[in-house]
Amino acid sequence: MSVPASVRELFPVTKRCTYFDVAYDCGGCLLGRAAAQRFFDDWEVSASENERGGPGRGVFFRELDEAREYLNELVGGTGPQQIAFARNTNEGINALLQGFDFREGDNIVTDAGEHQSVIMPCVNAGQFKGIEVRALPEREDRKILAEDLIALANERTRIIAVSHVQSATGWCMDLAKLGAWCREHGVFLIVDAIQSLGIKPFRAEEWGVDAVAAGSYKGLCGSESAGFVYADRALLEHVTPVYSAAGFAVTLKKAPDWKLEYPDPGAAKKLENSTLDNLGGYVLHDSVRFLLDLGIENIWEHVNGIYHHLYDGFRALGLEILSSEDDAEHAGSLLLKGTGTEKSLGDLFDFLRSRNICLSFSHGFIRVSIGVFNTPDDADILLAAVKEFLAA
Repeated sequence: MSVPASVRELFPVTKRCTYFDVAYDCGGCLLGRAAAQRFFDDWEVSASENERGGPGRGVFFRELDEAREYLNELVGGTGPQQIAFARNTNEGINALLQGFDFREGDNIVTDAGEHQSVIMPCVNAGQFKGIEVRALPEREDRKILAEDLIALANERTRIIAVSHVQSATGWCMDLAKLGAWCREHGVFLIVDAIQSLGIKPFRAEEWGVDAVAAGSYKGLCGSESAGFVYADRALLEHVTPVYSAAGFAVTLKKAPDWKLEYPDPGAAKKLENSTLDNLGGYVLHDSVRFLLDLGIENIWEHVNGIYHHLYDGFRALGLEILSSEDDAEHAGSLLLKGTGTEKSLGDLFDFLRSRNICLSFSHGFIRVSIGVFNTPDDADILLAAVKEFLAA
């Protein structure tokens, strides 16, 4: 099954420009607009029927519990009870690191080139928990290799925190290799997957990934306010929530002991606040179901085909490419590091914007990121514009 051409109609941004910036955000999806309307319709009905259900209404809980099932399937996890909702990637990683039962002398391993949503929670945990943060120096080729992270770890490493795909470079980590080592050595592997989910298959349990955090506004085609964290039971047994609120995952034992208790300390709901972003949850519910119905393997085949079409075209035009041709080492983001001429990438970026082509320019690279809504025609428009720029 290929990605139907009709999918493009769900993304109105594609009518306004040639959009190659899903690694920044998806530009908005009509599924989200419809889900928002359904949320308000459900709210109206449930309120009029005096429906209750703790901090929210029963219909919202049912919707979000179904979304947990979809998200668990998406990440290849061990069960929907291991899914907690968060506002974004950063919140999910922070909840795990700040609540983890580190001991004096422990350390976290990460990479110096990581997105701040990963490295800042690590540094924050280091400051508050009094532990060491070991950051792998950046390589000249900007790759992050599993074996380099492994070499930085020692017997006091409790957690390795990395991105599946680097935001700045598009480099895709070999999580299977890293996860196998972590499992063998009793180290927890926490992964930021916002740049790959919805684009490329993810297999947390198979790869040995203990936790996955992601916002939903990029490849998941959701909204900015909604994200999630997946965490397996073994990791959650070491995590105490850093804030608590009324809900089904925590109980209050009153005087004289005054103690919070967690009926199931291995379930992820204990990480959630009392009132969730139900509106964002509705959007996430529908967008993830849509992606699963399309088939993540089909989406990846579609994105990868356009990627190689662009890669070959850029190379034929003489552009300098940072990204890899190896399918295991990318997730649809293609980085240009030079024009192959005296003309600058900044000038190329400005020219492409003048031709109504949207992409990113940061860290000295032009990043072309491909989404489910892109087509080979989009790629040809981009290649033609680059050719025009070089010929001018």
